[in-house]
Amino acid sequence: MNSRVPCSVRSNQSVMPDQITLLNASFLWTIDNFSRLNCQNEIVSPKFLINSDDHLQMQLFLFPKTNGEQTNSSVEVELVSPLVPKYQSRFIFSIINSKDEKIKTCSLVSDIKTNYVESIANFININHAKEPENGLIVDGNIRILCEIETIGGNFQKLSRESASKFQLSKDMEFFFHNEKFSDVVLIDSTGKKIHAHKLLLAARSTVFAGMFEHNMKEKTEGTVTIPNIEYDCLKEMLRFIYTGKVENLENLAVDLLSASDQYALHDLKEMCESVLSSTVTTETAIATLVIADKHSASILKSDVLKFIVDNSKDVIATVGFQSLQSSHIDLVKEVLCAVVNARAIN
Repeated sequence: MNSRVPCSVRSNQSVMPDQITLLNASFLWTIDNFSRLNCQNEIVSPKFLINSDDHLQMQLFLFPKTNGEQTNSSVEVELVSPLVPKYQSRFIFSIINSKDEKIKTCSLVSDIKTNYVESIANFININHAKEPENGLIVDGNIRILCEIETIGGNFQKLSRESASKFQLSKDMEFFFHNEKFSDVVLIDSTGKKIHAHKLLLAARSTVFAGMFEHNMKEKTEGTVTIPNIEYDCLKEMLRFIYTGKVENLENLAVDLLSASDQYALHDLKEMCESVLSSTVTTETAIATLVIADKHSASILKSDVLKFIVDNSKDVIATVGFQSLQSSHIDLVKEVLCAVVNARAIN
């Protein structure tokens, strides 16, 4: 059993009128001395009530998760909610930065049958959070905001639909891990093979659908060679196609952005854009801008340009910006125009 690290909690609640059976509440969890924690043990919030209702008692958990070196360490967020069966809830998690802005917002829906909410993988990258320039730690503490939307009574129908979708995702995950009934083999850039199912690939990607619909060798031979995607990236792209989930997204975001653009997986592309946008730094801003431009990632490009404008002096002094002048002159013009326009407004 992991030991638990104490933390301080502050909360505020607001309740909508009872007649519409909608409860909105928020819980602000401040973890003291986060900058000095080694995050080897789980961190647990005190239990808290929604609207002073004993049936709506909740607790937040941060779980460490290490991928290789410490620089890749991350933690997960879980919420265990003993909600009574008539309730279904949506939980929206955000990190509150030094400017009191919501950073890296994610949401989950509770399972009506088990009252369990799946964890959000890679919610916080520990080393990224501890970098002072990112402004995620204030006076040594980190603040996590949990906003809760709970509906009772007439929400049971939607709850059953959510449970059905959850079971469907689990069923699809079985086929992701199982070669049973597979009818196509994907071959990565190193020659490694992954078995898959044409129907699912075609349903999720218009690119795959085009391959299997027309008289191409992929249709007749039952293989698809993907020379520019390595195995780990290909595997996670398939996981997303089957289940809508991705593992190790933070480390594979660049490769998955390229893959999602190539195979028209728009939801996966947006997930990658969100991760890259939330982790951009002075040193990586230019490289991220080039990637966003290459793959027509408009949301990411807009976010990175804003970051560059806000940190223009430091970014323009980087080696990345100097090399940009010889390789992407159009992007240089966009950067300079954005900086000039921002200064004119201010």
